[in-house]
Amino acid sequence: MNNNTLLAVFSGVGFALWPLAMNRSGLGGFTSLVFLSIVMLVGSVPFALRSGISLSGVSWSFACTSAVIGLMASLCFNTMLANATKDDVKTLFLITIMVQTAFVAFCKIAGNNWTITWQQAVGLPLAFITIYLLTR
Repeated sequence: MNNNTLLAVFSGVGFALWPLAMNRSGLGGFTSLVFLSIVMLVGSVPFALRSGISLSGVSWSFACTSAVIGLMASLCFNTMLANATKDDVKTLFLITIMVQTAFVAFCKIAGNNWTITWQQAVGLPLAFITIYLLTR
């Protein structure tokens, strides 16, 4: 397993745990997002400073667009976390993951001149079936 694979595994565990814990925190959707953002900012600044902050070659249109999309998604996600019961949050989180998976797969297929492999043709419906079964 290479370093990126380990990072993906640790990220997956972290992205699975924090929403479940945040749901139990009692913070409202917007308040939890502000709290998360502050902790992330304070926690990431030392790493950014250590690695060196370089702004040369930055595509500001992509950076700003992605930041706005991330903000809107985070507002929706954290509001969902705040409103969901501890039992519902697991189902809603699975739905969120399925939408992410399907969208990335769609983008991969679109970026490949709309060519779909047999593995993708089988895998995507199986992913939907898996989420359906896991949410029952």
